[in-house]
Amino acid sequence: MKEQSGAYRGFLPPFFLGAAAIVIQLVFFRECFFLFSVNELIYAVFLAFWLIFTGAGAWLAGVRRMSESPQHIYSSLFVIITVAMWILLPYLRIGLVPGAEAASPAQITLAAFIIFAPVCVLSGFLFVGFASRSRCVVMWAGLILPM
Repeated sequence: MKEQSGAYRGFLPPFFLGAAAIVIQLVFFRECFFLFSVNELIYAVFLAFWLIFTGAGAWLAGVRRMSESPQHIYSSLFVIITVAMWILLPYLRIGLVPGAEAASPAQITLAAFIIFAPVCVLSGFLFVGFASRSRCVVMWAGLILPM
């Protein structure tokens, strides 16, 4: 039983990071759709920024070796930035879109940059780091063997 828990130990951090990223994406998208009214431009801009910044974080993890970086610091920073963004989101509404005015594409792009850049870069960075540290082989469904 002890060997099995050791094999799954490397699986849990990327799993929880992915689950947290999905929840963050849903909450941020819902808030931003409320802020900017739902249309196709919002979907395109927000998904583009989400993917670009997550890819940038993954690229940074490839450039900088994760063995040199303490992952617990980045994980803590991920949690702090995520909570800070949830707290700052109402102020973004007040600062970017005054009153009942419709948001311009520049305002939408700026909001997507402010909201998604810190969270997505760290999420991409951490996922590559966790995945590289927990190399394992999936043989059959439910059987994960460490390398």
